[in-house]
Amino acid sequence: MSAFKTVIIVACAVSLCGCPDREAQTFWAQAILRPDDSCTVTALLGSQIDSLQLGRLDLSINRSGYFGAVQLVNGMARSEEVTGKGAKDVALENNLISITGVTVSYDVQGLQVALPSGFFQYTPMGIYPQEAAIVFVNLMPPPVLKVLRTEPFLVGTKSYTDPLLSACHEREFGDAGGWDNVPLGGREAQVLVRLRFEGTLHDGIEVVSNELLFPITICNGCLISPRTDDALGIVLDVFLPESVDESNYPETAPCIAGQDKLFDSRRCVHRHYFVDPSAVTWLDKCADDPTFPDVTDPLISPYLCRGPEFIGLGCIHTTPYRKDHMRTRYAIERSGAYCSTLEGESPTWPNQP
Repeated sequence: MSAFKTVIIVACAVSLCGCPDREAQTFWAQAILRPDDSCTVTALLGSQIDSLQLGRLDLSINRSGYFGAVQLVNGMARSEEVTGKGAKDVALENNLISITGVTVSYDVQGLQVALPSGFFQYTPMGIYPQEAAIVFVNLMPPPVLKVLRTEPFLVGTKSYTDPLLSACHEREFGDAGGWDNVPLGGREAQVLVRLRFEGTLHDGIEVVSNELLFPITICNGCLISPRTDDALGIVLDVFLPESVDESNYPETAPCIAGQDKLFDSRRCVHRHYFVDPSAVTWLDKCADDPTFPDVTDPLISPYLCRGPEFIGLGCIHTTPYRKDHMRTRYAIERSGAYCSTLEGESPTWPNQP
């Protein structure tokens, strides 16, 4: 994840305000700004700001939340303009706003889960009069994402597509098995985020901002960059060392994977390519059983050979090999359920314009 950087540019004067006590125009939450390709956010006073009108968060990869760069404006006059005293006579700038934090609330329609709402986040920052500042707020922190991942509309069940895994699961449990609580592509929900900031002036007067509204569309797989969905591609992604290094991904990595911009599908594959501990026992039982069908597969075999088992591009099908093979089939199937199949289930959005 690239770090956000901030550049403040004061482009024009801001109109002066009256009494500051709780006046919204004194303390203005203006917009969520768009980071550029280098993840830099530029604040620009006036009407030429580059703001986002809609956010997108892909639950299939995002674990950290949706981070919004909120531009805040202090619209008050400088103390010397009000008192007529200059810097030699004024030790402190009373009209500097010390931001305390922000209250985050949500409006949600069409979902069964109730999101945590009305919670407070500390965002310490000072804004001088007639200047702007950027505050980074996690608009949908991990506890909120955790609740969304229990929403029946967004998560559900998928059957195994590998007949060998289905046969093994049925041999052990009496049914073909599958995946529970996995993301379902092609389904979207919109959450309206409400932000209200608060702070104090030097003399203790409280100032509260206007309420800033920002809609975020929640999806599964809509930000995955398209790729060929096949077992060989997944195996190559996992086993070839040069593909594991994210710096080698073809497109520019987004500031935060799963937020607004497309991300390389291998990010998702690497995150979900593993064997659940609870599955090891029944997979190994099938591999140990000589009556269970041979688990050879010319597409996967060359990448599973270990030590003395390696002979050219083939393998001696010993028990350790059969175990490796069954576990690899499971891991491929798992990454497919959580990642690859989403590309066919969900339309891919372009990057934010």
